[in-house]
Amino acid sequence: MPSLIDRILRRRRPVQKESRVARLAVQSGHGGAIYSDQDYEKFSKETYLKNIIAYRCIEEIARSAALPSWGVWERPEGEGEPSLVETHEMSEVLKRPNPNESFNFLVLRAVAFLTMAGNSFIERVVLSTRETVYPKELFVLRPDRVSLLMNKVSGQISGYEYRIGGGHSEVFEVDPITGQGDLLQLRLFHPTDDFWGASPVMPASRDIDSNNEATDWNMSLLRNQGRPGMVFSLIGDISDAEFDRFEKHLATKFTGPENVGKNLILTGESGTKAEPYSYSPAEMEFIEGNKELCRNISRAFGVPPMLLGIPGDNTYSNYKEARLAFWEDTVTFYLRLLVGELNNWLFTKEDRLFLKYNSDDISALESRWETRWKRANESSFLSINEKRDLTGYPTWGKGGDVILVGANLIPLEAASNEDGSDASESSDELDRIDEGEGEGDDEKLVSVSLRPDEYEFIMDLRETDEGLGAEDEDESGD
Repeated sequence: MPSLIDRILRRRRPVQKESRVARLAVQSGHGGAIYSDQDYEKFSKETYLKNIIAYRCIEEIARSAALPSWGVWERPEGEGEPSLVETHEMSEVLKRPNPNESFNFLVLRAVAFLTMAGNSFIERVVLSTRETVYPKELFVLRPDRVSLLMNKVSGQISGYEYRIGGGHSEVFEVDPITGQGDLLQLRLFHPTDDFWGASPVMPASRDIDSNNEATDWNMSLLRNQGRPGMVFSLIGDISDAEFDRFEKHLATKFTGPENVGKNLILTGESGTKAEPYSYSPAEMEFIEGNKELCRNISRAFGVPPMLLGIPGDNTYSNYKEARLAFWEDTVTFYLRLLVGELNNWLFTKEDRLFLKYNSDDISALESRWETRWKRANESSFLSINEKRDLTGYPTWGKGGDVILVGANLIPLEAASNEDGSDASESSDELDRIDEGEGEGDDEKLVSVSLRPDEYEFIMDLRETDEGLGAEDEDESGD
């Protein structure tokens, strides 16, 4: 039985939760730090800095994600719609996250790193006095400079180490209870790595390398007059000095774009000749093969080839549809991932504040909004509040729970009786009254669920019929 001191300490000790299998991932083969197995420097050079298709894909995603404006919103304590908070500490951070960047550029860098490396890291700077839980500044760090520090006992991340080269490093500790710290890791899904994300560059790496090689091959052809290499057959033996002079003469006089069209003259014994070798560009189908590589690269990043000007892809009928699909299928995913991770990192569960981007700033989604507005406006069975909710506007309370219909239509509440019976039953009963059944009993009309104006109209009509009948009797008597 535990002692009194043990029970007191157990009550004060925070309850920790840890996975039963997480520690198995770090107990074998790993040291104190875990580095990404991806060669980030090679990724960045071969994709963003060398391959124009990969560059355009990363730029399209990052620039599009950086377009919408952001705001701090607050949920009400009771029922109601969230409201935009104009004056708050986080609102100031969104206006100026750090002295060197705007929030839009910060989002651009975060999404670009995430797309290119599969991982992105955001640092928050808080006051040393910890007077507030909200950060004063935000920074995006290069993912290749960050390593993960693991706790072998719990199998959880205990911290992040940021190191530039072999110099001084900075360690960002992680709270073992909440699993959070002053560094946020954004990552994409990786099927075989528990701690690092997989970049779209990985499945597209072979196509990117092939496209780069094809571009280099094409450049070599241009430097050599657009022709394949030549085989020179010389009769007899030549000295090393003559061989070097001949090779230098060919390099300076007959290669490069400035020497295109020059004729090759060979001197020597009878039988000396030059013949081309390898295949011609037409035989290798360079152009069509390169287009297919470009389409594969764009598909790996989730960017429609039509947006990049790559011919041969007719998935979408026009540029507008391709742009809309790009936003709905690719950019929206990155924005929602960023919103969810930031809200989970910056705010607690008890906090009613949250970050949200303004989707009205996205011009590519205007066609979708136009369709929704038209559908809501033309619907005859929705109330005002339902229409406003469908178009993203706050409701008007009970006053908006009404359905408006045209003046020539019967309101919904008049289409059925108070007891739930259908209006057709009232119509059948009126027909029986008009045919003479129950004549003289005006109370019969009252029992039918009619509006006052309908009842008065029927009574006036009956009085008119009775007056006409009386006139007919007088005329027959005369």
